[in-house]
Amino acid sequence: MPTAVKHPLNIGTCDPERWLKKIRRAFRNTNGGLDVEPSFHIQAIDDALEGEAVAFLRSSPQLMLVVERANAYLSASSGDFLALEDALKERFAVSYKTAQTFASASAEIAQNDGESLDSYLCRVLALLRRAGGRDKPLGDNQEPLTQLKAFNLDGFIQRFVRGLHNKELIQEAIY
Repeated sequence: MPTAVKHPLNIGTCDPERWLKKIRRAFRNTNGGLDVEPSFHIQAIDDALEGEAVAFLRSSPQLMLVVERANAYLSASSGDFLALEDALKERFAVSYKTAQTFASASAEIAQNDGESLDSYLCRVLALLRRAGGRDKPLGDNQEPLTQLKAFNLDGFIQRFVRGLHNKELIQEAIY
């Protein structure tokens, strides 16, 4: 039996492919570079799972059968191990989202379902401030807006109005 293996972080917090590689590497490091029986890998994965990953494993009769075979002392096959790995990779696949730019965020101004008008206004004003704009003048002796700034502010206002859920408010704002 292999020596104790330090488990990587919870699978739900990182890329499952890297997580599974870390478990394999940990086994090899503690066993002189040699791989171990699939049952030991399956047991280690089962021990390391937490939260949503445990619920996922327990909800699948096929995966529970794999774990039960592994717990029956070396009766799990490499096919069982690969099936468990594939299921975890598929379920916890990482989708890489690109950071939302200011331009894309401002182009998508719309009131979310169930969002109050106040919350929507605050969200749009925060976006305007992030762009370096203001909804109020700084003081009484403020210079008028340049044409470019006035154009950008007008565009924000138009997108805000078009993004409202309440069609009556849209009509009132337009006329």
